[in-house]
Amino acid sequence: MKRKLHLIITMSVCLFTMSQNSFSQTVNVDASAAWVGYANVFDLSGTVYQFGQAWGVADLKTVIDVPSNTLTLYPNYNTYNATDTYWANGAIGNKIFEANTYVENTALAGHTVTFNGYCTSNTISSGYQNFAFVKALDPANGYATVVSVTAPLVTGQNFTITAPSIPTGLIVQYGFTVKGLNANPATQSTSLGNIVVGPAHLNTASFAAATPLKMYPNPASDRLTIEAADAIQSVSIYTIVGQEVLTVLPSDSVSVIDVSSLESGIYIVRSQSNGSVTTEKFIKK
Repeated sequence: MKRKLHLIITMSVCLFTMSQNSFSQTVNVDASAAWVGYANVFDLSGTVYQFGQAWGVADLKTVIDVPSNTLTLYPNYNTYNATDTYWANGAIGNKIFEANTYVENTALAGHTVTFNGYCTSNTISSGYQNFAFVKALDPANGYATVVSVTAPLVTGQNFTITAPSIPTGLIVQYGFTVKGLNANPATQSTSLGNIVVGPAHLNTASFAAATPLKMYPNPASDRLTIEAADAIQSVSIYTIVGQEVLTVLPSDSVSVIDVSSLESGIYIVRSQSNGSVTTEKFIKK
C-alpha cells in the first residue's frame, strides 16, 4: 500500500513539473517592446485615490532608448502647472503621481511568468517609491489586481520576478513604477535623479554567484527545511494560482519553516540567497 501511494505521489510531482516547464514564460527588459503608460493620481497623503488613466510613456517622463536598449525612469514633471492649484502648491507639486511603464501581454495568462532585468543606476530621490513588477488584472472584476509581485531596483544588480501560475483570462503586465510628488521641472528636473534599466546581465560572474538550495522533506507535512551555502534572505510560499500564503526572513543558511497550517496540495517556494532567486515546488501532505 505504501509503495503504491509513493508511486502515485511521484507521478503527480512529475506531471506537475512537466506542466510547469511547458507553461513557463520568461521575459526580459527590451526597449523595442510595445511599452505603454498608465497614471494613478492620489492626494498628498498617497492614500486617497483621485483617478487613473492611460498616459503617454514620454509624458510619464520615461525615456526609451532603443539603440542602447535601456529605459530611463524619471519622477513625473508632465502634470506640474504652477497656475493650477490642483497640481501645484506654491513651488512644489500638489499630488502623488504613480507612473507605470509596462508591457501588456494577455497571452502570458495561464503561465508562470518570470521578468528579468538589470538596473544600471538608481539615483532617484528617496522620496519616490520605485520597483519592477509583474501584475495580472481581472477584466471581469473591474480590472482588479489579482496577482502582484515586485522587486527593488538596485544599482548594479539584476532583478528577477516570478509570478507562479497566473490564472487564465487575466491581463498580464510587467514593467516599472515610480510614485511620488509631481515635480516642478523649473527647480527639480536635475535634483531628483532617475533610474536606468535594461536587459539582465547573464555573465560568468552572475552564474558563479548563484547559490544552490536544498529543500526537504518533499512531500512535507509539518516542517519544510531549506539549506543554502549562504544566508537565506527570504522564503515565500505561493499557491499554484499565485497567492502568497507564507513569508519568512531567516537570515541564516538553514531555514526550518512551519507548514502545518497549509492545506494539502502543491505549492511554489521562492527563495532568495546571495542575490539569486530560486523557485521550487513542494507538496504539502
